[in-house]
Amino acid sequence: MIKIALKEWHTSHTQNLPAKINALKDRMTTLDGKGETMELTEKECADLHGVSLDIHSLSRLNTSICWQQSRVQWLHDGDANSNFFFIQSCQVGGAIIRCVLLWWMVFWWKVFNLFAKQFLTILRIISR
Repeated sequence: MIKIALKEWHTSHTQNLPAKINALKDRMTTLDGKGETMELTEKECADLHGVSLDIHSLSRLNTSICWQQSRVQWLHDGDANSNFFFIQSCQVGGAIIRCVLLWWMVFWWKVFNLFAKQFLTILRIISR
């Protein structure tokens, strides 16, 4: 029930925002043209201000959605450093396995071995 209502809200409010913005810009151009030739009525002035506010709010919403989609795409694709640092994906049997854990374990194993060797060296020196 809620899922259907949210889907309807999404389609009515955020779907095809550029077309809605262009339609509002056309309406604004029409009102501007009419205002240049004759005086606008109170209702038309209020409509002009409302159209301007709607264009601004829809443009901000569209910018926000485009930014989020760009960010999701960037996170999905990665950048030049992603593979080097932490997201080396291996494909095994159709399932994607993130090698983060493996890389992290190897890194910490090397750190552990380094400190263990130093500790054992110090113990040997002290025990002599």
